[in-house]
Amino acid sequence: MSAPGLHHHRLSGLVLPEGATGRDPVWPEARQPAGYAGAYDAASLVYDAGLLPGGQGVVLSCPRLFNLWPLLRAALPGRPRRRIFASSEAVRIPGSGAPLRLRIGGAERELPVRPDTSGAFAGRNVLLTMSRDNDPGWIDDWVRFHASVHGADAVMLFDNGSTRYDPAALGAHLAELPGIRAVAVFEAPFPYGPQLPRWQGQVSHFLQGACLNLARQTVLARARAVLNLDVDEMLRSRSGASVFDAAAARPLGAVKLGGEWVHPPAGAPWPAPQRAHACRALPPAPCHLKWCATPGGLLSRGGWEVHKLAPRLTRRLPPDREFELLHCHDATTGWNRGPAPERPRQADPELAALFARHLPGA
Repeated sequence: MSAPGLHHHRLSGLVLPEGATGRDPVWPEARQPAGYAGAYDAASLVYDAGLLPGGQGVVLSCPRLFNLWPLLRAALPGRPRRRIFASSEAVRIPGSGAPLRLRIGGAERELPVRPDTSGAFAGRNVLLTMSRDNDPGWIDDWVRFHASVHGADAVMLFDNGSTRYDPAALGAHLAELPGIRAVAVFEAPFPYGPQLPRWQGQVSHFLQGACLNLARQTVLARARAVLNLDVDEMLRSRSGASVFDAAAARPLGAVKLGGEWVHPPAGAPWPAPQRAHACRALPPAPCHLKWCATPGGLLSRGGWEVHKLAPRLTRRLPPDREFELLHCHDATTGWNRGPAPERPRQADPELAALFARHLPGA
């Protein structure tokens, strides 16, 4: 692949100096479970500064700022436009790509501004994910499957501190896969945050939502459609239709995706690749929702979150039955779960045939 189609970047951002007053916690101290304070990102102020397409200025991708907004606001030029999403914030300011010099806590800090690379993804069907230390073979299969089933021709992957492989080398490998025309691998070396239930409607983890909206507003702003899945999630098409085509054709510019957990045969070694997950739980176990959307579509304007788009508008809409999300339980490094407990499961020949057809060698 030629250089214009392969992009590797490490988010630099701004972090509060040691000893500074940090971000207010979401969970009150008296209710915080063990380990909360250590996992919570109290110090990140800005994850990234990127040039918006079409000369619209610069956007700062931030975690929820809470009490830190006055500090950042005082350091910014002009009249910043602040947009608050469920788990992140975007702040638009004037700029032409030159580094920003901001005074934070009495010290001048320089924040590089990432150039506009949206042209490489214009009109593309993009797979979007965040990953940490997933087996490179799983990532390879994940891309190959969705290229074969749905016509994905581009990938954007945010790497959250992997040590198992070099993210730049992974990007170069993905760029060589059949049918893939553009790849962006962005290293995001910030705390992911505690994965806990919401407290008064607010999540405690900000990074992934911020990265999704970073992608929507900058790198993938001109993409045809974007499928947001984790590496352990495979999207089946019941009729052979492409989910990207479906999202592009919908008036709201999005498809809501539902499905269930799937498993390898009982007693199989853990962890297991996606292609081994040809068994269904008895009874079926629904998994979290995901989505495919056009970046400029109506539902995308409210921001991209990990599992939902515009929940107030779509809460009562059922998932599209044309597609089935297969959440592969044992394709995990143990980041947030271990082997599935032994429970009744039944082999599904259709799933086995699906993986064999789209993942040669399965």
